[in-house]
Amino acid sequence: MTSSVRATVGKALAVASTALMLAVAAAVPAGATPSSGLNDWTCRPSPAHPYPVVLLHGAVLNAQLNWLYYGPQLAAAGYCVFAPTHGGRLPVVPLGGVDFVEKSAREAASYMDRVLEATQAEKVDLVGYSLGGFESVFIPKFIPGKAERIRHVVSLGGPIHGTDYGGLLKLEEALLLRAPADYLHENFGCAPCVQLEEGGDPVDQLLTGRITRPGIDYTMIASQHDEFVTPPDRAFIPEPGVKNIFVQHYCPSDISGHAGLLYNAAVGALIQRALDPGHKRRIPCGLSLPA
Repeated sequence: MTSSVRATVGKALAVASTALMLAVAAAVPAGATPSSGLNDWTCRPSPAHPYPVVLLHGAVLNAQLNWLYYGPQLAAAGYCVFAPTHGGRLPVVPLGGVDFVEKSAREAASYMDRVLEATQAEKVDLVGYSLGGFESVFIPKFIPGKAERIRHVVSLGGPIHGTDYGGLLKLEEALLLRAPADYLHENFGCAPCVQLEEGGDPVDQLLTGRITRPGIDYTMIASQHDEFVTPPDRAFIPEPGVKNIFVQHYCPSDISGHAGLLYNAAVGALIQRALDPGHKRRIPCGLSLPA
């Protein structure tokens, strides 16, 4: 994909996806879950998988749309799996990931507390996609009392260092459109899409000082073809002990883009390997989505 096409696709994808996901999500009840086995508040973690998994969705999404593939996989593997829709603005719209990052992260952290209380577990595992990946790293660093209650963090395409949306930010600035575009997003569309730009306040806060917290195992998964988090290695944390993995390390011909990270057999296996490092499962390579 050329840089000009990437620039067109990048931040513009957030604008288009807002309308699309509103239409799709409107047909799905807010409390719905991807499959049986998720959000089972009677579930008790087993000795094999002692930590319940909390799945945090991306911007302009919700739990049922984001976790259709990996949620049931984890439940079938014996994990207690919970997937909230968080960061919404309008109760009548079953869509999350549109409110400001700090508010959304605190909402997700409160949900994490509910899971800990219900399951009687000592810690949880956080798996987040895109915005949810950023939040899974943001929560243990900035929300008091949460770092010691988290065992694993797995991020899929999280814009840890912000994103330049394929160079589109520079184009917006050259055309004097960045300020009005950001204003519209923050107030009427996708606030995190603005906050997670390079230089956004939550990004600068996260990058000040050490990102990771002691006692947490971090795995950052990304695709070299991500058109939304650019450059793609901005999804990584260059700190000791962090596992930074491009899908292409295992599957060189994989063409997954940002959305493709959600429906990828290799990524699913990498998630389960991260949550259970003692089980070195095979990483399968197969069909992947170019988007």
